[in-house]
Amino acid sequence: MIKGANGSGKTSLIRSICGFTELSEGHIKWNQLSIDDIDSSFQNEIAYLGHKNGLINEISAIDNITMNPNVGDLNELNDLVSGFNLDSVLDKPVEILSSGQAKKTLLSLV
Repeated sequence: MIKGANGSGKTSLIRSICGFTELSEGHIKWNQLSIDDIDSSFQNEIAYLGHKNGLINEISAIDNITMNPNVGDLNELNDLVSGFNLDSVLDKPVEILSSGQAKKTLLSLV
């Protein structure tokens, strides 16, 4: 998790790690290796949740989750959903969820 004050460069760092933006100075290491010296496969280990959530607002949280081709083991998914306290909102359209509930729905996809 990356934390910092507004304007401290969190988004710029994440964009650089993901390969969206080149660094103007400094170096980024992943598992002790410079990201310039390794292939981009390390990016498969990264999840980025920006300000726009990418969920379909008109359908339910569970439909957003289950229509994702990356959803794996349903038992694991049930554990995540329960751990995020989403059980009571799974059948509700995303557009009426709180921002936190929408973020937790997204995290269920990662």
